[in-house]
Amino acid sequence: MTAQAVGELVTPTGVLVSAAEPETEEWYAARRAGITGTDLPMITGYSRYGNALSVWLDKRGELEDTAGEAARWGQLLEDVVAREWARRNDVDVRPVGVLAHAEEGWRRVSLDRLVDACPDEAGGRCGLEVKTRSAFTAGRYRDDIPDDVLAQVEWGLPVTGLDHMHVAVLLGGQELREFRIDRDEDLEDFLYAAAAPVWEAVRNGYPPAVSPDGDGLLLGLLNKLYEKRSGERHLDPVEAGRWLTAYAAGHDAARAGERLKTQAKTALVRMLDDAEIGLVDERVAFTYRRPAPGPKVTAAGLKRLAVNKPALFDALMDDGYITVSKPGPRFDLKQIDEQTDEGSEA
Repeated sequence: MTAQAVGELVTPTGVLVSAAEPETEEWYAARRAGITGTDLPMITGYSRYGNALSVWLDKRGELEDTAGEAARWGQLLEDVVAREWARRNDVDVRPVGVLAHAEEGWRRVSLDRLVDACPDEAGGRCGLEVKTRSAFTAGRYRDDIPDDVLAQVEWGLPVTGLDHMHVAVLLGGQELREFRIDRDEDLEDFLYAAAAPVWEAVRNGYPPAVSPDGDGLLLGLLNKLYEKRSGERHLDPVEAGRWLTAYAAGHDAARAGERLKTQAKTALVRMLDDAEIGLVDERVAFTYRRPAPGPKVTAAGLKRLAVNKPALFDALMDDGYITVSKPGPRFDLKQIDEQTDEGSEA
């Protein structure tokens, strides 16, 4: 992958700690031994795919090392995009493995490519970050790179000691856009201040504090972190009361929303009479069709099958036709009798 030896200074401040191919066990291990650029969007809240707690779990080896379909194609196309960027800019680029800061080894970066001679007139030492993105995200790259990519790139600059980074983004598999990112000391300080406590949390074994989100990301991680629950815990009445009130308000809003949807659907279906397609300005606005009848398996039916034909039930289980679900914890809000300025009392 690279001609440098592990332990060698590859960039002004970047030491090669792994030359392994991406998505191999050695590559994952080298990245788990520190905070890398891809961790920063999650730590700083710029990513919808993770947060500081997911980074903490990953560094402890408690998350599965799997890349999705998009990430897999990004890896496969990385060399194609890098070579085309190099051709357009008449330069040579070479792959580089996982680098660590020469003095603070926990600060790490997986540098996609090192540029032998910068194509810009000003010159300087630089690298290349390669991204492949869906055409639906093209608007985010119209004038500049989005914050999540900026955080990743700016983290890598002080780790490597390079002057700047070029970013090549392949959009929709057919359009290449190019950007240049220079060092920003204020942003570098911000990223360092955000990452250092997370790495300290990895070292001391205590999970970092993460604000609750509305997408269920943190909730899923908490379910993984505390799979077995028991006992009681006294909560702060002010903070707990605030979130109990918020949950109750969200529950009421959801119910009101469902009622409004039912009311609107009823009005539209009444307008159809016996038709099944509703047209507005000669365009199909909605349909109301009865689906074709199909087989339905009820919970009661499965219970009867297990009792009356246990051998068949077991065979269907073994073949995967019947699976046993493992639901997560259920949240039951108890009746809130009073609302006080200090919170909710149950």
